[in-house]
Amino acid sequence: MEAGERLRITWCGHSYFMVEAGGLRVAMDPHDGDSLGLPRCRAQADLVLVSHDHYDHNAVELASGPRTRVVRWREGELSLGGLRVRGVRLSHDDKGGSLFGSVVAYVIEAEGLTLAHLSDVGEPSDSAERVAGPT
Repeated sequence: MEAGERLRITWCGHSYFMVEAGGLRVAMDPHDGDSLGLPRCRAQADLVLVSHDHYDHNAVELASGPRTRVVRWREGELSLGGLRVRGVRLSHDDKGGSLFGSVVAYVIEAEGLTLAHLSDVGEPSDSAERVAGPT
């Protein structure tokens, strides 16, 4: 990261983002690239967050190394270094999950900033409020 940057976000195509903050790298929903016609985005992240187990969101091996912590579609909170991560379960479709099941949206707090990754959320109505949490 450049001097003075608190957060860097790199889009790797589709729902795959790499976030650098607090001296850590977080990969969210890594894909293999090939199956989507996109270039591969390899990285050795400290933390990999996977929203759900579909091929275009779960290529953990391309973003992880021997010390990488991997979180797969898990609700709740965790802390790693200066990062705080919260997972919120949402529907993958607009039928309450009856068609495609659920996904976990992740909220990352670091360096005084908050970032929400909604992945393949299909709930149009109250998703933002549920991810934002209590105010």
